This record gives sequence, structure tokens and C-alpha cells, in this order.
Amino acid sequence: MKLLDIFLLAFAVVLALFGAVIVVGASLGWSEEQSKLGHVLLTLVFGIGPLAAAGVLGRWTWRRVGRHRRERLERMLLDLGAAHGGRITVQQVAQMTPLTLTEAKELLDDLHRAGTCRLEVDADGAIEYCFGILSAGSGSSVTPWPASSA
Repeated sequence: MKLLDIFLLAFAVVLALFGAVIVVGASLGWSEEQSKLGHVLLTLVFGIGPLAAAGVLGRWTWRRVGRHRRERLERMLLDLGAAHGGRITVQQVAQMTPLTLTEAKELLDDLHRAGTCRLEVDADGAIEYCFGILSAGSGSSVTPWPASSA
């Protein structure tokens, strides 16, 4: 998680606490002989508004963190594929990364659906995810897959 994301989440928490304090304070003051409209406006503008803004900001930041994590994992899988001659299995990914078997399979299947890799079955019957990477020493050279695979 980046420093900006931590700051945004912390700001969302502070904003939510501020809104909650205002809501509680306004609701406790409703019994006084003051304008009910003033309390309602105070509650809406300075209480409910910050609570809603904190929810939106927190959700947006959390999704942003998830996208960044996914992008890092995809790069890690591509690097792992390059290190293994362009062919990796779910078990290899789970063994060499912090991912579980289920997470590794889901991520590899997503890459397959996106057309980043193709599935092949080796002689032992194991499913391999094949990336168009020439070799580990070839840098980022990628050979495109044909439109139709046999």
C-alpha cells in the first residue's frame, strides 16, 4: 500500500469520526429550545455529509489499493513465466509466490481469458499456462499468439 493510499484511508477515518461526533452532538442538542431547522441543517451538512464523503473516499481508495495489488501480481506472474521459459503451472505459482492455489488459479485463468496466455497440457497431463515469452534472458521480448490455437 502506497503512502498516498494510507493517507487517504486515514483521512476518511478522521472525516467519518468528525461526522459521527457532529451527528451525536446535534442529536443530543435537539431537546434544547433552539431552532429544529438549525439542528437538522447542522446534522446534514456537518454530520451526514462528512460521513457520506468518508464512505465514498474509503471505498474508492480501497478499490485503488486492490487494483494496484492485482497489477503487481500480474507483473510477478509474467516475470515468473519468463523465468520458466514462458510456461508455468498453478502449483509453481502458489509455491513461488504468496498466493494460495485458489488465488493463483483465479489469476492465471483471468490472464488466460484476457488472452495474455494460453493453456496447454504437458505429457504428464498437467495444465500449463503458456506465455509468449521466448526465454528468461530475452528481456521483455514477447511473441504474439496466433488468433486461433489448435
